[in-house]
Amino acid sequence: MKRINIIKILSASTLVCLAITGVSLASNKTKEIQSASAATLPSTIKLNDDDPTTIKEYYKSLEGKTAEQLQGTNLLKNLKAIINDGNTTYFTYSQVGSIYVITDRDWTNSPKESMSGYDSVNNKITSFSHSTEVDNNPYLHLLYCDYDVQGKTRYKGDADVITSQVTFDKEHAWSQSHGFDNGTSSGSNLVGAGTDLHHLKAGTQYGNRTLHSNYSYGFVGVDDGDAAKKYYETKNKKGTPRFPNDDDQQPLVFEPQDSDKGDIA
Repeated sequence: MKRINIIKILSASTLVCLAITGVSLASNKTKEIQSASAATLPSTIKLNDDDPTTIKEYYKSLEGKTAEQLQGTNLLKNLKAIINDGNTTYFTYSQVGSIYVITDRDWTNSPKESMSGYDSVNNKITSFSHSTEVDNNPYLHLLYCDYDVQGKTRYKGDADVITSQVTFDKEHAWSQSHGFDNGTSSGSNLVGAGTDLHHLKAGTQYGNRTLHSNYSYGFVGVDDGDAAKKYYETKNKKGTPRFPNDDDQQPLVFEPQDSDKGDIA
């Protein structure tokens, strides 16, 4: 999947920049969160990768640092200065789904040519519609979905168990019940660690709500044989752990399919 750059938000590495809110706000005090404002979702999206010169310029302040300054907590401090430079905005929980249809999208197969405002010369979209794309999202890469059995990287989501709307879930790799600061508010305006895009991923609904739930990650010794798994979720396991740990909050653990373990880690 190609990395993309959202022009109205940042100008360098998308993976670093789109996670900007999670890095800065998750560790800020409440009063600092309150002084920030909700970000405006981008309408211009550049689909080409950034060139090496642009990326090098973004990290220019790291040049000349000693080896000690580029390790451990010193490195985190120096990276935070880059990521948080002049940033006073955050993404709310309700905006996360709109971000996924950009960052977690398969843009190779996605029909961008039919989107309003697509510039084929510069390979960018100048009038991206989030309201349309969240509902029409068959090209997302979701955790817990086996794309080999899907035929392509085309996925339109499950029918929501409550609303029957075809959609996807916002999967907290670190379960909320395990504890973190939710920020200053709840629901659609949740800010703080609850919207940290480093650990909040697009995922299948059943995989999020039932298979992972709030079980700890671990190697499954005996699969519980969950018969309700969809055919594209069968490589995920939930059951008794191969290596029990006293810190596990429940007797079962969840082992995601191998293709997702790197993303979750």
